[in-house]
Amino acid sequence: MNQDKIYFFGYGANRDVQKIGKILGKTPVSCTGAILEGYSLFYQKLEQIPDPAKGFLRSAWGEDFKAYTINPGSGITAGVIWEITKEDLEIIKKWEFDGIWRQVINIEIKTFEGKKLSAFTDKAINSNDCAGFYDGLNYPNNLNNQEGIVSEAEVAKEDIYRIEKLRELRKELFVVQS
Repeated sequence: MNQDKIYFFGYGANRDVQKIGKILGKTPVSCTGAILEGYSLFYQKLEQIPDPAKGFLRSAWGEDFKAYTINPGSGITAGVIWEITKEDLEIIKKWEFDGIWRQVINIEIKTFEGKKLSAFTDKAINSNDCAGFYDGLNYPNNLNNQEGIVSEAEVAKEDIYRIEKLRELRKELFVVQS
C-alpha cells in the first residue's frame, strides 16, 4: 500500500461502493471484503442520536431514521476495506458527524483471505444506547430504504460541504490579498 494511503472499514451503508463514492466524490481505488472480530452490529433510532446531527437527519430522512453502529464484544461484523487517503478520511469524518454523534476508531480487521490489517472505522460515541442488533454477517446495507429522501439528504449534505469549502477558499484568498 502507498504510504499516503490508509484503510477504512465500511460496514452498513459504508460498505456500498456507490454510497462511499458519493461521500468521497470519487470511487475508492480498491476494496476487499473483511471481517471485524470482537464487535457486534447494533442500530440506533433517531431519538438515540444527539443534536445537531439528529435535527439534520430528521429533516433529511424523517422520524424513522436508523443507523448502524458497532459495540465491542464477542460478535463479528462483515464489511469492506476501502483504500483511501487521509483527506478522504477527513471527508468521511464530516459526513458521519465525527465528534458530535460518531467517532473514528482504529481497529484490526481480517480480510476474507485471512490477512490482518490496521484500519479505521466509525461508530456511535454512545454506542451503548441502541435500539437493537443485527447479525453482523447477514444484514442489509441500508436501514433507510427511502431512496428519494436519501438522495435529497446527500445533495443537502454535499451543499453544506460546498459552502464550507467556499468559506475556506475565501479565508485563503483574504490572507493572500492582505
